[in-house]
Amino acid sequence: MKYYRFILIFCVLTLVSYTSLDAAPKSKRGVQITPKSAPALDTLYNQSYAVIIGVNAYDKWPSLEYAVKDARAMEEKLKFLGFQTTLLLDQHATKDNILKILGDELPQKVQKNDRVIIFFAGHGQTEEMADSTQMGYIIPVDADTRNIFSTAISMDQVRVFSRRLRAKHVLYLIDSCYAGLGLTRSGTIPPSERDYLRKITTRKAHQMLTAGGKGELAHEEGGHGVFTKYILDALDGSADRDEKGFITFSDLASYVKPKVSRYTGTKQVPQYGSIDGEGEFVFILTGMTTAVQSDSSGLERERQSVAMEKNRLEVEKRNLATQRVQMEEMKRLAKEKRRLEEEKQSIEAEKERLRIEKDDLARQNANLTHGQQVVAIRQPAPPSDAITRYNFSGLKVRVVYINKREEDAEAIRVRLKKYGASVQMYKTSDSGNAKFEGKIISKKGYEEQAMKIARIVSDIEAVSTSDILNREYQNAFGDGQQFNLWVAK
Repeated sequence: MKYYRFILIFCVLTLVSYTSLDAAPKSKRGVQITPKSAPALDTLYNQSYAVIIGVNAYDKWPSLEYAVKDARAMEEKLKFLGFQTTLLLDQHATKDNILKILGDELPQKVQKNDRVIIFFAGHGQTEEMADSTQMGYIIPVDADTRNIFSTAISMDQVRVFSRRLRAKHVLYLIDSCYAGLGLTRSGTIPPSERDYLRKITTRKAHQMLTAGGKGELAHEEGGHGVFTKYILDALDGSADRDEKGFITFSDLASYVKPKVSRYTGTKQVPQYGSIDGEGEFVFILTGMTTAVQSDSSGLERERQSVAMEKNRLEVEKRNLATQRVQMEEMKRLAKEKRRLEEEKQSIEAEKERLRIEKDDLARQNANLTHGQQVVAIRQPAPPSDAITRYNFSGLKVRVVYINKREEDAEAIRVRLKKYGASVQMYKTSDSGNAKFEGKIISKKGYEEQAMKIARIVSDIEAVSTSDILNREYQNAFGDGQQFNLWVAK
């Protein structure tokens, strides 16, 4: 009887055990990774303030496309993370308004245990100082392109803002590129240190992260500035690689810098560091504590990353096409440069020939007796109005001459060159040229220009203009040749 009672109890316990397992939700079976819970925001800060500035429509600087959209997206994200926001867009983002809010209004309400974010999306500028140092500026909507010092906001003024704020943590997020930041990287606390979060949030931290350095352009792609796009990704949870429920300034910078650098092909490299203090600005990831939300935001980030990569490849494709056009233009210019050099050498050679001829003539005159002078026999020049009536630019003429007509051939060459023709000189013997003597033979289609050439050389007796349109030879020309002028009479 005891034996059967034992068997009965065993069966009942086994049945209860299996029933409990079947009733348990499937999601509870196996190994579960539960994100660490984020620390309570009110244990770290009392109040959180954000001033958000975005400028597209500048008065005197080139307009931007996505700065205002970036500012609105940043305001929405910071509100979600518990910040009280002040928004300045386009015509409201004047230098006076910015100075009033950052220099007067914020210091009056911000207390010691508060945190402040100042976000700016717009133009940045770097000025070379007289002592060879550099000064960075953010450009408000009404800044003058020439008077940067008096109309923009310098890094020196930013440091004054920081000194006027009692907040223990201040973070500048600047979506523009410039140098002269004067930031430091020293004094940070390693994450492995005991009570790491307490130490970095109790110590002072005024820090800055900018979109790039001097001479770099802040890229805009996919509806956002690339820099702001990756900051928003980071604040969605991408920068929290350890799933600790919060993001430090170091987490943010180490996530954004390589992402932006890779996407832009290192044409834009974010800069970051500390203005003052050894602490760290901290973001509490509100609403990021469940696995479902984490998976959903991760999928969305993946889709956005694919879109960004696609845009990056399109940018590279356009850049390659532009480079190809530039290379072709460089080849064309190099060819044109060679042509001009050859023409210059030809002119110099002609000048040297004329100089030698002049010297010879002077020597001959000096050797004559009885006061006789040698006068160079030259054919009369064409009418003075020929220059305005004739333009042989681009025409190619071959002048064929025999030894005794070399002077006449040279006179023809000088005239045709004067009116822009390209002339090739060809010396030949007397034999076999009787049928060509004195003729101008033109290529088919250039008969009108042949008549003009005949007008220019009509006063040279070695050239006949009676057979200009010799059709027997009109098609017998080489490449680029358009006239044969035979000086062989």
